[in-house]
Parts: sequence; C-alpha cells; structure tokens
Amino acid sequence: RPGTEWQCEYSTCWDERVGRRGEDLLWVPEGASCTTPRILWLHGGSWYYGSPSTTGYASLASKLASAAGAVVMVPDYPLVPVGNFTGILNASISALRWLALHGPTDCGPHDRAPLFVGGDSSGGGTA
Repeated sequence: RPGTEWQCEYSTCWDERVGRRGEDLLWVPEGASCTTPRILWLHGGSWYYGSPSTTGYASLASKLASAAGAVVMVPDYPLVPVGNFTGILNASISALRWLALHGPTDCGPHDRAPLFVGGDSSGGGTA
C-alpha cells in the first residue's frame, strides 16, 4: 500500500526488525473473489514490538484464510515511540479501507465483501 513506509532504527525502535518498515502481509485463499470475506488482523506486541513477519503471523494468516475462506491482511504499523496510539489507529483504519476497496480480482463498485477486524494483545485493543 502506498504511504505506509516508516523507519525503525535502533535509537527509536525497540523491535528486533529495524530499517525500512511498512510492508503488509496479505493472504488470499484459493478461489477468492470480489465478495470473499476480508479479515484485518492487527498484530500484538504492546505497540512496541512485532510485525507481520514476526512471531508466527504468516502461519496465523494462512490458517485464518483457510479456515474462514477469507482474505487476511496483517498490516505493519509504526511502533511506539515512532508512532503513537492515534497513529497506530489511523494506520489500521487506512489498512481496513484499502482491504475493503481492493479485491483479489477486478471488482466493481457494487461488489461488497464482509469485513472483520481482530487482533491479539495490543492489536486486539486497537481492533
């Protein structure tokens, strides 16, 4: 997604994954269409740690997509102190809007898919 890039440096970020950040994880089940349900999953980590590529979120997303038959997105949001709760919430809303508007295939304006939001730990609190 455009505009989601942020920097996690040793001096400003306590997560183990430093450098350029902002890449989302998107898991699309086989046979997905414009009306396939969508799940936005917000990762945990006390808002200080974690990313879509750490702590098993790829495995969780693939299992959720398979079990629910849904497109699953785990966004990477700016962690504290680079981000704050308002920024994390805005990044999550932006991810949800993107997920609602972009399907696995070319979708028309009347193709609506059910949207679900969840998360674990601090991600659950944000959800």
